Amino acid sequence: MQVEDRQYYDDMESMFGEPGWARLVDEAKKQIYQFQADALEARTIEDVFYLRGQAEQLVRLINLPDILASIKAQAELAEQPDVVIG
Repeated sequence: MQVEDRQYYDDMESMFGEPGWARLVDEAKKQIYQFQADALEARTIEDVFYLRGQAEQLVRLINLPDILASIKAQAELAEQPDVVIG
């Protein structure tokens, strides 16, 4: 993993530990519930799809720590030398 990539992941992990991140996630969760409630009252299927898309973006934001941890782990694993047994 390049130095810039490692710094990016370290910076992101640091941000996830901040109180502001926890507040942002809480607000995003509340907004998802609101989108779901709004979808029940939507007048058109386009409105439902719009609200669904908005909710999916917030879910990605909420899951960002797990997504980045997985990507970082894969990158670190790719750096490991191949082990030959036999």
